[in-house]
Amino acid sequence: LLVLCREVFGDFLQGGEVRGGIAVPKRVIGDEVEAALEEIAEVGEIGGHGERSVQNGRLVKEPLLDLFPTTPLSGRVIDLPPDCECVLLFDGLCHLCDGGVRFVVAHDQAERIHFAPIQGELGRRLYAEQGLDADAPNTMLLVTREQVFHASDAAIEIARRLGGAWKLAILGKGIPRGLRDAAYYFVARNRYQWFGKHETCLMPTPELRRRMLA
Repeated sequence: LLVLCREVFGDFLQGGEVRGGIAVPKRVIGDEVEAALEEIAEVGEIGGHGERSVQNGRLVKEPLLDLFPTTPLSGRVIDLPPDCECVLLFDGLCHLCDGGVRFVVAHDQAERIHFAPIQGELGRRLYAEQGLDADAPNTMLLVTREQVFHASDAAIEIARRLGGAWKLAILGKGIPRGLRDAAYYFVARNRYQWFGKHETCLMPTPELRRRMLA
């Protein structure tokens, strides 16, 4: 897998232009890709939690992509309710997110993952603690007592915790996080337009209600 990633993503890892936290060689930037990367950089969603240095309004240092990144949003101990191993914060108004939650409920036989809508009291507090805007959520968060995973890292960690064949999702970390997150945020920005939006958070099913945190 490492050899394959090196062959496929070698140019990206070796340099080129850095846009929104993504190292992109100039010779492979097409018009559509360039427009998408410019939008990502403008929003500031990709690479927003990496190490960077800004001087006189100019970005002077940006890390290249890691093959197997493990850096979460937070490394401190998170204050979660008792008997809660982890909680998935999701956009309760999003049709796509709602479907994702139902998928996790159906496949998490061990019931390891709890849920909280970002619009709720607990979800809003935990989301804000990570410096994110709960009124305009742009990523789900998987919050454990030690770490907070976001975007594509959260999706991979959720799959890993489902167990069984879903653990193979960890192979997705062979793809540089910048590329994974670029795809994630592209869908996230268009989720309401493509999948629709609830006016209010839907009432959870009885099975989901047992695992929903206020």
